[in-house]
Amino acid sequence: MSKPQPGFTLIELLAVLGILSLLLALVPPMLNNVIDGARLKNSKREIMSGLRFSRSKAIASGQTVIFAINSTGKTMTVAGKDRDLSLPEDVSLAVHAAPSGQLLENEILVRFYPDGSSTGGQLRFQRGDRVSYIIDVNWLTGRVTGIEE
Repeated sequence: MSKPQPGFTLIELLAVLGILSLLLALVPPMLNNVIDGARLKNSKREIMSGLRFSRSKAIASGQTVIFAINSTGKTMTVAGKDRDLSLPEDVSLAVHAAPSGQLLENEILVRFYPDGSSTGGQLRFQRGDRVSYIIDVNWLTGRVTGIEE
């Protein structure tokens, strides 16, 4: 009687290679969705930070501060400094603000006043038919909140 040799059979090796190739085919597309989701969340944080900064600056300085958003160029202006937004290609930005806050069709202004109030507004990040995030600026308190859908 011969002793069994240690090692793997050809069938076991082929099964492992098949599983690995299946994983290799499925993982990269999933990573793209994760990366795009992280970019979208980062953009939401960036805009919320800019809005909160503008409100704080208005309260601290005692002067009206304007936060401007260009929805087509995907830029925002915080206290006179332009910053690019890094929204993924397939994401659209819809901004709803008070009629007094709209200069052009794609340019929206949110004014923050020294008492903390604002003109208010709502920003919606959409990917396809689904709304991913909503940023709401309360007109009475100027409070900036983010809602994930």
